[in-house]
Amino acid sequence: MTSIEDWIGRSWERFKRRWWVLLAASGVAGAASLLGALVPALAGYYVGGLGRWPVWAVTGAASVVSLLALLWLSTWAQAAALEAASTEADIRTCLSDAWVKTGHFAWTLSLVLLACGGAFFLLFLPGLWLAPLLFWAPFITMSEGVGGVAALETSWRRVSGRWWAVAGRLALVVVVPFAIGFIPLVGWLLSLAAGPFTFVMLAELADELRRLDPGPEAPAPRLALPVAALSVVFLAGSYYVIRGAMLAAASLKDLFRAQVF
Repeated sequence: MTSIEDWIGRSWERFKRRWWVLLAASGVAGAASLLGALVPALAGYYVGGLGRWPVWAVTGAASVVSLLALLWLSTWAQAAALEAASTEADIRTCLSDAWVKTGHFAWTLSLVLLACGGAFFLLFLPGLWLAPLLFWAPFITMSEGVGGVAALETSWRRVSGRWWAVAGRLALVVVVPFAIGFIPLVGWLLSLAAGPFTFVMLAELADELRRLDPGPEAPAPRLALPVAALSVVFLAGSYYVIRGAMLAAASLKDLFRAQVF
């Protein structure tokens, strides 16, 4: 892989060329996400207030529609940001192309989150090891049209043999916005630009890994069954975490009542 200095330099050149498209595409999609969440909720509360139908049914249905709209549109916003950071397309093209790809992007991203989340439940360290290997799958789906488990396997293949280099660069991407935010007086302002810049850094690194892809000579392991197993671990772990939190909250509530009365 090229040096960190070269990677940052290439990322900065791309950012200078694409910053307005990246900010505009993210802003438009983000505003649409906000409206998509608010409009059904407000309409539901208004219709519920008319008294023609049960309030719980109307507001419940509106809440479901609002949540689904938020999930879809916020995923579209992420896809639009990746499209703007990874291509030379204009704002309108980035938004329209991202809209078409949102379904496949959401599926690949969900698989990555389920697999890595399940690995983190296995005493944390497996998640740290797996995350860099699978992290690039959504980028692959957006730029190459490869989705689902195939994208995860492609990401694994490209990172294999250079795990430390990739993990170190991912750590740097995480650290940069936090470090900039601590700069006195102007840190909060500079951090507004640091967020889009990190998208460009990731897009540039994804392109480099694509160029270094060893291809069929170094096939990745079949990941369908491991991803399914880790997804079950994640769902089961999340269930017990939520259940434990609810029981703890109930115990604290009972303790508080006993002390008050």
